[in-house]
Amino acid sequence: MNPPEPPAADRSGHRTAPEPESWTTLRARLAALTRHGRAADDPEVLEVQRELRAAKLEERIRREVEAAPPLNPDQIERLRALLPPVPARDPGTAP
Repeated sequence: MNPPEPPAADRSGHRTAPEPESWTTLRARLAALTRHGRAADDPEVLEVQRELRAAKLEERIRREVEAAPPLNPDQIERLRALLPPVPARDPGTAP
């Protein structure tokens, strides 16, 4: 058995978050879960569905931002206001 891979690091040596799964990988995971008898209300199925929706939204937003001319601060704030606030994290939990 191979030892676990160390966390990824950027050029400065700081740890970086792992890359999120692509929406196609998540779609495949969801298909495998449901194909093997998981109910639609199974917590893992619901979590993968939530991650899949977020991954697809992230990709659409990224494409639009890359194709659009630079946004001014007011436009950025209007777009940011569309997103729900981030809940406060418990100081004892990992990011």
